[in-house]
Amino acid sequence: MSEKTASEGSQVREAQSAWKKAADATIARLELASGEMARMQEQSLEQSRRAVDEMARLTKDSFDYFGQLSAEWRKLTLDATRKAASFLTSTPAAPPAPGAPQA
Repeated sequence: MSEKTASEGSQVREAQSAWKKAADATIARLELASGEMARMQEQSLEQSRRAVDEMARLTKDSFDYFGQLSAEWRKLTLDATRKAASFLTSTPAAPPAPGAPQA
């Protein structure tokens, strides 16, 4: 009976050793995968930060451009209104008299 018990004990130790090796290998692969995921996540976050910065810059530039267009539109509107008012309020020149020399 002691021989059987010793043999069973040896088999248990071998199984435990094999399981430990497999678990250690799995843990090592998991650590590598986790490190790779962390690296990829950091790249993704950095790319997202750059995209947000670029969107903010473009938005600010758009606001500036809108301000320039609005100012130009107001200037053109005032100029056109002044010209129209000047045209409508000016007295027309008298037509030349018949037979008068033309300039």
